[in-house]
Parts: sequence; C-alpha cells; structure tokens
Amino acid sequence: MRLRNVLFGTVMAAALLGGGSVQAADLVDLPPGPGREAAFYTCSACHSFALVTQQRQTRQGWEELIDWMIAEQGMHPPDPETRALIVGYLSENFGTAVEAEPSRPAVSLNRPLEAEDLPAEPGRDETFYTCAACHSFNLVAQQGLTRRDWDELIDWMVEEQGMDEPDAETRQLILDYLARWFGPERRFLTTAGLR
Repeated sequence: MRLRNVLFGTVMAAALLGGGSVQAADLVDLPPGPGREAAFYTCSACHSFALVTQQRQTRQGWEELIDWMIAEQGMHPPDPETRALIVGYLSENFGTAVEAEPSRPAVSLNRPLEAEDLPAEPGRDETFYTCAACHSFNLVAQQGLTRRDWDELIDWMVEEQGMDEPDAETRQLILDYLARWFGPERRFLTTAGLR
C-alpha cells in the first residue's frame, strides 16, 4: 500500500505539471541560499519541486510534512543537519507570510483528514469517499487546483489510475465541492484554521 501511495503521489505530481497550471521548477530557478541543493535534490527524488513551491508552510508545517512523508510515503529520513538545512530553506523561501500561532499550526498532517473534518455541504461525502478510496484526503487538501484542473485530474485518475468513474451528477457535486473548498485560494485550510 505504501508503494502504491508513493507511486500515486509521484504520478499525480507529474500529471499536475502536465496540465499547464503548474510550471516545473529547476534548481537554477530557485532562490539562492543555504539548503537550496539539499531541498531540491531531496524533494525532487520523488516528485517535481513545483509541488513543493505550492505548499507555503510554516517551519512547523514543513517539519510535519517531512515527518508525514517519512512515516507514510517511504521517504528516506535525511540526517539531522541536512534536515535542518532543508526546513530552513523551505520555510525561508516557501513559508507563509506570517507564522501561525503555536496553538493553531498551519497544517497538521499528523492524522488523516476524515469526512467530518470537511465542511458539511452538498458533495462532501461524495468527494471524500471518492478520493479517500485510493489515498489520504490530505493530498487533496494541499493541491489548490482550479475547477478545470480538478476536472482534468479526475479524467486522468479514471483513465490512468483505474478510479471508478463517477456518474455525471456525482461528478458535478464533487467538482462543485472541490472548486469551492479546495481551489487556488484553499478556502478549506483558511476556514479550518489550518493556515
């Protein structure tokens, strides 16, 4: 199951990059500074670095994300010095504008999101259970895609990943829900106090 999640995450990142809404990031495109090479090569060993640049985490959020990738995605743990360089670089260059208050961390990936964590609106259960059938819903919450990108991603998952195709009515409910709560403005993360 872990290998399936790693492969899915890697292929999903590649699909997102192919969709035209995200540009690939190369080492030369990144801001200079201590930890640039360590962050780039560690992260891009499994997925495009463009997936990293979208996250905008606090220092604590980056730490939790690395813990989650090690525990749940099979990432090889970097040594403490390298990890400190990576977290320092990411929080300096791809952090939030204001660090979250300690009582409200920017993102908690210590536990998977459940349906009850999501806004109770039409489409919640259809969206959650369709997505969570193959991977953690935390992956959905991080993306921030446009409605068009979500639609294309569903096509890709049906065609390439063996996802059961939802009927037209269910698909519209899912797209409405994703566009409202998990669009580029990431409304869910804001309203839930996660960023």
